[in-house]
Amino acid sequence: MQELLVTLAAEEGETPSPLIPAIYDITWSAVCFVVILFIFWRVVLPRMNKLLDERSTAIEGNIAKADEAQRKAEAALQEYTAALADARKEAGEIRDAAREDGKKIVAEAKDSAASEAARERSSRGGGGTAERRREHPAMHWSSSPASRCALAN
Repeated sequence: MQELLVTLAAEEGETPSPLIPAIYDITWSAVCFVVILFIFWRVVLPRMNKLLDERSTAIEGNIAKADEAQRKAEAALQEYTAALADARKEAGEIRDAAREDGKKIVAEAKDSAASEAARERSSRGGGGTAERRREHPAMHWSSSPASRCALAN
């Protein structure tokens, strides 16, 4: 019996290899892996795909909205640029018209002054040279420019 105990002790004393697990460990690990894989495949993966699809749809929608906003902004900029060009053109036309009106007013004023002066000369009679000399006493002695300058000095 002693021999039998020694044999049993020797068989029980064998240590299993640390690199090769026991068969029951491999079996239960495989069963757990398959259950987790099945749950992941049926539950988690579809939810993840749905979430990613919603996210990509939202991103594409936002990109489309941004493109539309960009087009509207470009159209508004073109309208603004066109309106600004029209306003500058209109301002230039107004400026040119004002210059022309100013020239006409000055010409009319000159004509009016000339006609007024002619009317006064004709109403006074004789051309008014004697009257001018009476108005400017320094000028009555001589009518030449050189003598007037000599008198003024």
